[in-house]
Amino acid sequence: MVDVNTRVAVVRTQRNYSEVEEAVREALDLIGGPGSFIQSDQDILIKPNLLNTKGGESGMTTDSRVTATLVKIAREQGSKVVVGDSSGMRFHGASERVIRETGTRSACEAAGGQVVSFDSTPSLRVEIPDARILKECYVAQPAIEADVIITVPKFKSHALTKFTGAVKNQLGCLPGGQKTIAHRLGSTPERFAQLLVDLYTIIRPRLAVMDAVVGIGGLWRSTDRLTPGLIIAGEDAVAVDAVAVRIGGFDPGDVPTLRIAAESGLGVADLNCIEIAGSRLEDIAPAHLVSNRRISDLFGFLFSTLSQFFISKQNPKVHPEKCTGCTHCLEVCPVEAISMASDRPLFNLDECIRCFCCHELCPQQAVGIDWGLLGNRVMGRSRSSQTSAETIP
Repeated sequence: MVDVNTRVAVVRTQRNYSEVEEAVREALDLIGGPGSFIQSDQDILIKPNLLNTKGGESGMTTDSRVTATLVKIAREQGSKVVVGDSSGMRFHGASERVIRETGTRSACEAAGGQVVSFDSTPSLRVEIPDARILKECYVAQPAIEADVIITVPKFKSHALTKFTGAVKNQLGCLPGGQKTIAHRLGSTPERFAQLLVDLYTIIRPRLAVMDAVVGIGGLWRSTDRLTPGLIIAGEDAVAVDAVAVRIGGFDPGDVPTLRIAAESGLGVADLNCIEIAGSRLEDIAPAHLVSNRRISDLFGFLFSTLSQFFISKQNPKVHPEKCTGCTHCLEVCPVEAISMASDRPLFNLDECIRCFCCHELCPQQAVGIDWGLLGNRVMGRSRSSQTSAETIP
């Protein structure tokens, strides 16, 4: 008989999020109650998945109602709460816009939390002992200083790792271009999975609550939207992901992030060692994340290969016609990689950590991003279709 090592709650809820607070509370009660994870006077970081400006019902981002419920619960326990993320979008004020347009800021502030963009907070250099790929990185300060991290991932597919879940969600704690550097280091599915596990060793959530009410699979087309109608929660993020990928039609051992994390002793991926509380897995209809695995594997290969050419670099650059020489970029640079020459900023790229605080916080929006010759053409074409609302006043 196999010993049960951890418990994961699986709770059904309405697919329109109308009863999601009740579902989140029930899920936490099934795994020991909020007091098992949150104590009074602790500093709590709640980390949703805020990839882009699409709301939770798109299947692409953590719904603000799930995040706000967790803020409310943590505040009821007497804790201070920060909600933060760095989005996958890269233009001036991108993460702030994502936080605002997904409804995360308004919902979480109303629940009593402080909401921050990790692209605008200080970051700290962290060395990762025994890391295989990500030896060191800069991490948003709130993720390092929090007493407890609650990760709130989304149920969705991923080109490289097959699944975006609770383990991978910590990648958003890397500000600005640090995520791009991570993608370059993780140039294959196996390397990227190992990199995610490296990061997970230093950013370990105390609790994982997955928004699987609505998700998205396949290649993220409108027809790939999924509606499992579930909240999945547990104290072992690896186990939460293992349960979710089973619902998504995968064996957890086929997802490299989970396999590597389990082999490293960082969590449980064997479903035989996970106690399911709430709805039984055999009673839940599969919500297939990938209908054709060969197409998915080919897309992942193309994604990892072509991205190396399209984004050959990511460096800060100044637009002289906008720059007033105010020196604000010098003041916000966490590693003092900027000096002034002829009243214009000069970037020491050997010291630059690509956090892009200079880009995010320039009052004149005079600091841009240089993606390389081909990357500039691709990103320029992408941004030309955007409206002026993408720039935060």
